[in-house]
Amino acid sequence: MKIGLVGLGRMGGAMSQRLREQGFEVVGWDANADRNKALGNSGLRIAANPRASAAESQKSPAIWLGTEVTWDRSETRRLQAEAIEAE
Repeated sequence: MKIGLVGLGRMGGAMSQRLREQGFEVVGWDANADRNKALGNSGLRIAANPRASAAESQKSPAIWLGTEVTWDRSETRRLQAEAIEAE
């Protein structure tokens, strides 16, 4: 199963690592480019955007969206819409 994660902060980053350790294919994306680079260097497949993360997990759709509380809610809604639209 391929799982898409949008939001790779403390929780999403740890989830991506644990899922990969258990043999799941994981593709993720985060708004923080430095975080994407660090996790990509650790072996996580990084998507170009939230829509791509959802699209890559489409064959067996499972996507997790986690954003910081401090994020503008309109930005969170936009990310959710992109992920859902990719389905």
